[in-house]
Amino acid sequence: MKILSILVGLLLFKAFSVDQKSPEPISNFLKLKWEVEIETKYTSPAMSGQYLLTADNFAIDAKTGRKLSFPISGEALKDSLLVYDNEEKLQIINIKVGSQVLNNIRGRTRYVGKELVDATNDSIWIEVDYKMNTEAFNIYNQKKIWSTSSPSQIIFKPIIHDNNVFIVNKDEILVLNKNNGKILYKIPTGGQVLSRLVFQGKYLYFIVRDNGFVAYNLDKKTVDWKFNMESYSGHINKIIINNDTIYFADSNLYAINREDGSLIWKLGSEKGVFIRRPNHLTLVNGHLVFYDFEDNEYELTVADKDTGEILYQGSNSTVVGGNRDNPDGVAKEDLLLIDFMDELIDDNILIGVMDNKIYGLEILK
Repeated sequence: MKILSILVGLLLFKAFSVDQKSPEPISNFLKLKWEVEIETKYTSPAMSGQYLLTADNFAIDAKTGRKLSFPISGEALKDSLLVYDNEEKLQIINIKVGSQVLNNIRGRTRYVGKELVDATNDSIWIEVDYKMNTEAFNIYNQKKIWSTSSPSQIIFKPIIHDNNVFIVNKDEILVLNKNNGKILYKIPTGGQVLSRLVFQGKYLYFIVRDNGFVAYNLDKKTVDWKFNMESYSGHINKIIINNDTIYFADSNLYAINREDGSLIWKLGSEKGVFIRRPNHLTLVNGHLVFYDFEDNEYELTVADKDTGEILYQGSNSTVVGGNRDNPDGVAKEDLLLIDFMDELIDDNILIGVMDNKIYGLEILK
């Protein structure tokens, strides 16, 4: 009987050990391929084909990390205009001829996020000025096309979808006609929107404080379903859609069904995971990349998108290197977070921005 008890105990310990296996080092998943320094810190480039267009008026070949001066052309370039738009300046460059189209010093509202650079072929530019007016003008002659006032502060960049302009207001989303600025309809949110708007098919998805994850049916102009969240971050949430699954985070990481909002899996405190910055989430070849906050430190973490199992984990410096020229000897790179871009290059190069550098990271798995 005693021998049997010992055998059962060993089997249970083995099963528990398998279930609790340690993640592999993050360096087994990501490898630094190239890095380029930038002057405009914490600013993500725009992606046009295989090129990264920076706020510093040069491009990067994302396959090799080679810096390129304007003009550039070729089939790999999908856009003709580079737009650098911050709250003090609007600068537009014709990439293919290398000439400056516009360089205006002006004031506009401060948008949430670091996506200040756009690549476009559209001659109409839409922004929100410091008086909370949403304005559209022609890029080439700077002629104002229309202006629509907002009843409250706008902190998200206007989004164009199906020739309509979506503006996140204090407790509603305004939908404007792109051509004339007229308000087509309003989407009540019931609170502060905590995510960027994401469109998929007939649905508009977003997260609202104290109201949860919302699936709004654009055809019926109604909310089809909501998913209740356990907490709400002080940082902007990021929503990722992959086929029929939606991924997002508060302090937990969720996978839910896109059609009805039913929970597929959750990764959180029961597994010792705490996600403090839910905006640092991206999908990479069947894996979710995010930062787990452990022992007052951020750990770059990779989980299986189908199960939520953590596969790889480690510090930034083990991937991109570390500058430890400081009194405590901690690498500066481990005190900061990498902003990853959603698009991959050749399905195996992930682009990230941290401080004054843009990284090209090779995916090893």
